Amino acid sequence: MRCTLDLRPPILYLDDIEVQRKKGRNVAIVKGTVVDDHDIKSLSINNTVVPHGDEKEVHFQQEIILEEGNNVSFRVTDVAGNETSGEQKLTVKASLWP
Repeated sequence: MRCTLDLRPPILYLDDIEVQRKKGRNVAIVKGTVVDDHDIKSLSINNTVVPHGDEKEVHFQQEIILEEGNNVSFRVTDVAGNETSGEQKLTVKASLWP
């Protein structure tokens, strides 16, 4: 039996958040990387699970439909249960074109 002490939460890097208008809705394309000393157990953006492998470094790109408030929230958990979470407020400018 192997026991590992892991007290450090995963590190989340946001590489880019691009807001687009699709089918009359605001959509954010979120790109980033999650790094941990051990494996990443779960990654979610706005309560949507982002699929990934069990790896120490996960690169992701996820499309999220923006609801009222235009905030993007993140939650990452490693295999030891350490968690990193946060929120990014987005400013969406109105477009004159459909």
